[in-house]
Amino acid sequence: MTRKWGLFNAIGVPVIAALIGAGSTLLSTDNPISRMIFPPPPPPPPPPLAPIQGEVMLSDVQPGNRKPLQGVQIVDTDNPELAMEPVVTDVNGYFLLKLKPGVKSGQSVFLQLTGKGYQIATTHTTAGDDVLYTYYLWPSVANLPENASLSPGMSAYSARFVKVAYAPPDNRSETFQIPNRGSVRCQADPCSPDHKWKANIVTSPPLDAGAGNVFLSGHAQCIAGPCAWTHIENPNGTPSTGQRFMTVKVRNWSDTATYRLSGLAGRP
Repeated sequence: MTRKWGLFNAIGVPVIAALIGAGSTLLSTDNPISRMIFPPPPPPPPPPLAPIQGEVMLSDVQPGNRKPLQGVQIVDTDNPELAMEPVVTDVNGYFLLKLKPGVKSGQSVFLQLTGKGYQIATTHTTAGDDVLYTYYLWPSVANLPENASLSPGMSAYSARFVKVAYAPPDNRSETFQIPNRGSVRCQADPCSPDHKWKANIVTSPPLDAGAGNVFLSGHAQCIAGPCAWTHIENPNGTPSTGQRFMTVKVRNWSDTATYRLSGLAGRP
């Protein structure tokens, strides 16, 4: 025991402390030697970019005739390695095209839109810009209405429409528009529900059930325009009934949309 403590005293406490400190320094990661022995873990991959989302509609000079198109295929044409598998629009003309991992923000994505009976359209988007895109397709010549007339450049058409069949007098309806311009960043209310996009809120003209009548039921439906980016602001998403006059309030955060307000009128 005396011999061991004598060796300890000969070396000295400062020397032992220095050796311990040197060992700790080598084991730490904040020096070149330890970084060679214990390399830092690779950085995590960047999160995937937001998908490209949009809506495809029939193009027409009248906003009320711009109907959502179902079954339109959207595919990345020039850089197939950027986007996932082609997608098809749903009943509201809506699509969501996911981007592959590793795609960088700002890369160009060229899309081709193909729908049976419509002219093929190509368009350019930018990865990561988080924009709600609205696209319009023109009918092919073979798919034009029978009484339609083409413009000289055949890039637009106009058509005359015949009124629908007679509706019973207790069924009342009215169409109205919610004007707006899509893909504009919101600076002040009203905005989209996520507060990103400029919106417009319109209250419909009052629908009259007639003297002595009230609305027994009511319904509001988007019939043209980017319906997926509209929202009925009324409680429960339906017009109020039980009164002679009925209105509905709609928020729209894309291009101009058209709604139809209808109801069944009768004696209370």
